[in-house]
Amino acid sequence: QPSQAGCARTARPAARRKPEARSMTRAIGSEEQLRSISGTGEASENSFAWRYEGGLVRYPRDVEPPSRQPQHNDRYAKAKVILGLPEISGPSVYRGALLEFFGTTLLVYAHIGFVRAAVAPFFVPSWAPLIVAVTNGALLTLFIIALAAPSGGHVNPTITMATMATGHTPIYRGFLYIAMQSAGSMIGSLLMRATLGWDEVTAQDLAACSLGSLTDAGAFVSEMMFTFVLLLIAYGTAFDPRQ
Repeated sequence: QPSQAGCARTARPAARRKPEARSMTRAIGSEEQLRSISGTGEASENSFAWRYEGGLVRYPRDVEPPSRQPQHNDRYAKAKVILGLPEISGPSVYRGALLEFFGTTLLVYAHIGFVRAAVAPFFVPSWAPLIVAVTNGALLTLFIIALAAPSGGHVNPTITMATMATGHTPIYRGFLYIAMQSAGSMIGSLLMRATLGWDEVTAQDLAACSLGSLTDAGAFVSEMMFTFVLLLIAYGTAFDPRQ
């Protein structure tokens, strides 16, 4: 009989254990990566990558992401996906638009309240910008987290228009979102006006912005630059599948 040492030399190496489940969240990206990690030969439909595709808008269960949709030799298949035609008949896009409306309404209403509280006499005047920045930053973060799954958590036409330009949001969904966000912002302002007294309030009471010492051109450049800051943060966190 072979010696014990010989058996040790000829024994097959132990099979490697499969990666832990947490590895799936690090391998967001291609379908091949998901197949190799799961070991089943099929990508899991419940995985984060399958559901979100590295974007802010979630694809519902009845509509596959563009990269997963079969073409069926349809020369217009890609155009249909970009326009959002496959989801027109489904409830997901309208549910998302409705949530964007309510989210923007509540956000604007709370924003006006925070600004009014920050400039109240019992606060040090020099603290007002800091109070507005911290409270609105925290509020917006919570709103994005709350609305990320059902609607994408845009609550800002700038984000919606940018994602339409880069293909993350279909055209139909994007225009619907912008309409509902605009309506929500107006309704939020009207509700705060009704809260404070319809005939007694002015535009400044509703936290309207002023140019201050800036010229019209300076205000435009400032808005443009800070808009790019917003888009850089959004694309670097919510759109990068490696995050």
